[in-house]
Amino acid sequence: RRREAEAPLRRVLPVRETQLGYSHSRVGQTLKHLLTMDERQGAHTKALEAAERALTIAEASAGPDAPEVASILVRLGRVLMAQQKYAEAKKALKRALNIVEFAYGADHPRTAAIIYEIACYYFVKPEASGKQASKKSWTIDKAEEWLLKSLKIYEAALGPLHPDVARVLTRLGSMYTSVKAEFEKAEQCYRRALKIYDAKLGPAHSRVGQVCKHLMTLLEAQEKFKEAAELGKRAHRIFEKLHGSGAQQVTNIGIRVGQLHFLMDGESLFEGKKYARACVAALEKRLGKDHAEVATVRRMFDELEHPGKWRVRLFVCALDFFFGFVPLLVWFGCFFFFFFF
Repeated sequence: RRREAEAPLRRVLPVRETQLGYSHSRVGQTLKHLLTMDERQGAHTKALEAAERALTIAEASAGPDAPEVASILVRLGRVLMAQQKYAEAKKALKRALNIVEFAYGADHPRTAAIIYEIACYYFVKPEASGKQASKKSWTIDKAEEWLLKSLKIYEAALGPLHPDVARVLTRLGSMYTSVKAEFEKAEQCYRRALKIYDAKLGPAHSRVGQVCKHLMTLLEAQEKFKEAAELGKRAHRIFEKLHGSGAQQVTNIGIRVGQLHFLMDGESLFEGKKYARACVAALEKRLGKDHAEVATVRRMFDELEHPGKWRVRLFVCALDFFFGFVPLLVWFGCFFFFFFF
């Protein structure tokens, strides 16, 4: 659908530029729509061009300190981060923060939204600005500081059960899991975010599925396989309903759920086999029976179901080598010994 909408927008842009002029506000609106599409498709060069043009138009029509300018600066910052132009991204985000703080105040939700974006900047930035010691830990500490600041503003302005609060909690959980390895803090953040999304967006929303998936990964790392599998099944149902059973994301979650069931004992083995068969069938339909990925998944589930089978095969191969190739070497050795000596 997005690609279908892109072509008309690309055709509309030159028409509006000709009829209204290159600096008209409606041209800026069209550029912002194109920026959104290019961002989602990963076309960062096109997105950067659209963002810079939209920014110039907004500055000319609304003024350099208008909130509209701040919203474009945030999106420009995201595109620059995707292109690893971190210094320029930071400059754009800090300028957006100054504009919004002046327009709405330091405790406004719009201010919190930009503080969140700055936290994401520190989360993805590969090194500290000029810092030599503990580079990554420095940026992660800054990310945590800005995330907690954003969380505090959202909770005070919107209440503790708002979806924006859950969004910050999810990012905190990701940081505590993947970088700081503080699993207890991560679990608290994810569970609270899941509770908020369940209540405010409904149990079948995609954000509920995402948090279930994150929490599944966290619990799996702590070897809490049963609860991890239940969360994985819930995420699988949500994304299957949204995207269909053949979607790659759905298959990937199904594979992980199958693995978790095989790691548990008893009756869960049957459940693991069910997910294994469904995942292999979905992959075969999407990629073909002879695809390398299908063979890899089949082999993985086979090894999980029969953990000793591959060891037996290796032992048989070793025996074949010993009783087949080694006697041949002995025979040739004897032949050369008697022939030359």
